[in-house]
Order: sequence, then C-alpha cells, then structure tokens
Amino acid sequence: MVPPSPKPKSWYGFDANDLVVSNVVDVIAFDSTQNNQQMQTVQDRMQINNLKNQVAGLEMTIALNNEALACQNRVFASMKSKIEELTKRADHSDIEKTFWKDCWSDEKRKAEDLQTKFDAIVKKEELNKRIGIFDNTAPSAPNTSTIPRLEEKSQPVKYFASAVGRWLVWTGKDEKIEGIGMLLDLNDYLFHPDKEKTVPQVVRKAPNLRQMFGIYYNTVHQGSDISAETAYKNLSKDDMDEWYRKTNILKIWQDDQIKQGMVKIVELEKKRKAVKKEDGNNEPKEKKMKKKIKKEIK
Repeated sequence: MVPPSPKPKSWYGFDANDLVVSNVVDVIAFDSTQNNQQMQTVQDRMQINNLKNQVAGLEMTIALNNEALACQNRVFASMKSKIEELTKRADHSDIEKTFWKDCWSDEKRKAEDLQTKFDAIVKKEELNKRIGIFDNTAPSAPNTSTIPRLEEKSQPVKYFASAVGRWLVWTGKDEKIEGIGMLLDLNDYLFHPDKEKTVPQVVRKAPNLRQMFGIYYNTVHQGSDISAETAYKNLSKDDMDEWYRKTNILKIWQDDQIKQGMVKIVELEKKRKAVKKEDGNNEPKEKKMKKKIKKEIK
C-alpha cells in the first residue's frame, strides 16, 4: 500500500494547519489581555466615581456644617446682644433707683425740716399765748408829710451862726418824740446851740427800729424774764408801726441836718480814721521785702 503523500507546504514554508492554530492562539491571547485592560479601566472608573461621590458627599456635609455653624453664630450674636441690652437696662434701672432714692431722701429731709419749723412755730405760739403777745408783721411806712422838716437849702452851712439861724426857724426844734423823750437825749443825735460852737457838731448815729425799742424796753422792763429781742419780735402790728414812726422821725431829722452840714456822725469819723490807719500800716509784702533788701544792701 502506498503511503499517502505528504501535504504540500505553503510557499513560505509553514503548514496551513499550523498557521491557523497559531493565529487562533494569538487572537485568544490578545482578546484576553484586551478584556483584562478594559475590566481594569472600568474598575478604575468605578473607583474614581465612588471617590468623586464621596468627595461630593463630604463637601455637602462640610457645607451643611458651615451653615449650621453660621446659624449657631447668629444665635450666639443675638443672645450676646440681648444680654448687653438686659445689662444696660439693669444698669439704667440701678441708676434710676439711686436717683429716686436720693430724691426721696431729699424730700424726707425737707419734710423733717418743715416739721421742725412747724413744731417751733407751734411752741412759739403756745409761749406767746401764755405771755399775752402775738407775732408782728413788717411795719408799714409812716406818713412823713406831717413831720416838721428843716427848710431845704442848696448849700451846707459853713459857720456856727448860720447853723443856729437855720435851727431857730426849724419848727421841729421843740418837738419831742412821744414815749422816748425821757429815755433818749435827742441832743446826742441832733444839732443844738447849747453844744459846742462849731459846725458840723459831732453826734451819735440815730438808732434803728430794733435798737430804739431795745433802749426803751431795757429801761422800762428791767429784770424781766422776757428779753427785748423776744418782745420786739412779738410786737403787735400797731405797736410795730408806732415804733417805726418814732424811729423814722429821728432819722429824718438827723439826715436833714447832715445834708445841711449842721452835724456829722462820730461813728463814721472813727471808722474813717481807723481805715486810714490800717491802710498806712498794712503795706504790701513786696514793698516791705524791697525796703528790707535795700536796707541790707546799704
């Protein structure tokens, strides 16, 4: 039997079957590698997408947390503002309390002072009722039209004779002030020809209302338990007016004679001399120091 003849080789020296098998193996190997790469790429993409999703979730969480934090900060700021407002109100309330407390203390003190004065008035009225005298009011101005006045002259007297002449024609030279004629020597306060033969004559200043009443009271009521001051304060209105009238008469007479150069008040002369003496002795310290330095230099 004749063996089969061998299959012819391809022109490039390979068997056709070998070529087919080799090609299949190469294709399968290539496809497997390609599939592995594609799977790896898909897995990488999936992992990337997962990471992106995680990052997006974290970013959203951070944003939510930031919003919550901002909201909490706003709440804290509102609470802080409320606390400051309440603190200011509390401080203002304390100031108001202190203010009204001080006002109340002042009013209380005033009320106590008024009560003290009222009690003193009541006590004084009770005392006055026991001694039979009453509170006076301010004296009324007396009517001066009936008071005898010196004739007005434009020039003061220069000579004693001129003063006597004016005194002689004065209708008030023989007038007496009722009630004090025996207590006061009016010549001590007014011009009189029997005194020193000069002008102006030195006289005492006419007493005021309180002083004149004091002279009268202390003379007439010697040893009284009630002082002249208390009696004066409790003169009736009519008595006060009468004493004011008497005082005013003497003051008007004296003022008229002073203006006409007939008398001068001794107290004023003494004060003037005393002032001049003090002015002479009271040199400024700077002048005294300069004088002392000059003496030391010499």
